[in-house]
Amino acid sequence: MTPFRMEKTKLKKQVHIDSHTLNFTIVLLVAILVLLLMTGVYFITIAVSGNGLAGFDGNDSTAVSGDATYPYRQEISVAVPEITDDTVTISARTDSSTDGIYSEFAALIDVTDNKVVASRKGTKDIYPASMTKVMTLIVTIENLKTEDSMNDKIVISSDVVEDMVAEGASGIGFEAGTTLTVRDLLYALILKSDGVAAISLAEYVAGSESAFVDLMNAKAEELGMEDTVFKNCTGLHEDYFISSCRDIGVMMSYAMKNTFCAEILSAYSYRTVNEQFPDGITLYHATLVTRLHNDMAGKKISPNTVEVSAAKSGWTGSDSGYCLVSFATGKNGHKYVLVTAKAETVTGTIEDLLYVYNNFAE
Repeated sequence: MTPFRMEKTKLKKQVHIDSHTLNFTIVLLVAILVLLLMTGVYFITIAVSGNGLAGFDGNDSTAVSGDATYPYRQEISVAVPEITDDTVTISARTDSSTDGIYSEFAALIDVTDNKVVASRKGTKDIYPASMTKVMTLIVTIENLKTEDSMNDKIVISSDVVEDMVAEGASGIGFEAGTTLTVRDLLYALILKSDGVAAISLAEYVAGSESAFVDLMNAKAEELGMEDTVFKNCTGLHEDYFISSCRDIGVMMSYAMKNTFCAEILSAYSYRTVNEQFPDGITLYHATLVTRLHNDMAGKKISPNTVEVSAAKSGWTGSDSGYCLVSFATGKNGHKYVLVTAKAETVTGTIEDLLYVYNNFAE
C-alpha cells in the first residue's frame, strides 16, 4: 500500500470515529433538552394547579390534595374607609378630665357605612401585638382544603413549645406531644391567645411560619392594609412589625363577615374532649368574657349604645401597650369596629371602649 493510500485510509477511520462521536453528542444534547422541557412542564403544572410544592402545607394528608375545595372561603368585600374632615378627633384623657381616651391610638369604624367615625392618630404606626392573631385566624380558615380539615389532628412539637416558652408567649400551656384538632387550635388561638396554637396552625397550613407570614402579608395587601407589615403569626414584638388602628379595623371587619371566623371570635367558651383529655377542657374567651363582660359587669357598667359581640386584645410590653379590637352592633343596627392601642393599663382599654362607643356610636 502506497503512503498516500495509507494516509487516506487513516483519514477515513478518523472521520468515521468523529462522526460517531458527533452523533452521540447530538443524541445526548437532545435527551437533556427533552428532560429539561419535561421538568419545566411538570413545575408549571404544579404552580397552576396549586398542588404539590406550590400548595405544600406541611401535612402529609393534605399536601398533595388535588381535590381541594377551600369550603371556608367566602365572597367578602371590604374597602378601606377614609379619614375625612367629618371624622371626629378623639382627645387624650388626663387624670383631671373625664373626656377623651387613655390609648395613644384609636379608630372607630362604622362598618355599615364604611367610614371612620372617630380617630386618634388612626393611621399612625402601632405594634399590633396579639390582635395579629385575627389575621392568623383568617389565613388558616381560608386555606383549609376540605370540610374535614377542621378535624385534622396536629401533634404539638417540642420545638414550638420550647420557642414559645422562651419568648414568654401567652397561652394555656400545651405540652409537646399533645394531639389536637385544627378546630381545637383555632379556638385556643383566639380564646386564649395561644402562641403554640398559632405556630402549629401556621406550620400545618404553609409548612413553616415564614411561609405562612407571606400569606398573611398577601392577604393584608388584598384588603388594602397599606400601613401593615406582618413579621410573625403570634404578634410577638419585632422591629418594623407594624400596622395602624384603621388597618386592624379593616381586618376585623373582614373577619366578622366570614361566618366561620365570626363564630370563633364571638365564642364565649369552647370545650374539647379527646383521649388525652377524657374529662374535657373548657376554654373561656379571655378578652370577651374576662376582660370585658366580667370586668364591666363587676363595675356595673356597659356601653349604652352598642352590644359588643366579639373582641381580641393584645400586649407585648411598653412598645405596643395594651391593645383592643372589638366588634359591636349599635341601636341603629349599624355594625362598628373599634381599635385602640398603647394604653398603659388593661382598665384603660376598657374605659376607652366605653367612652368611644358611648360618645360616637349610635
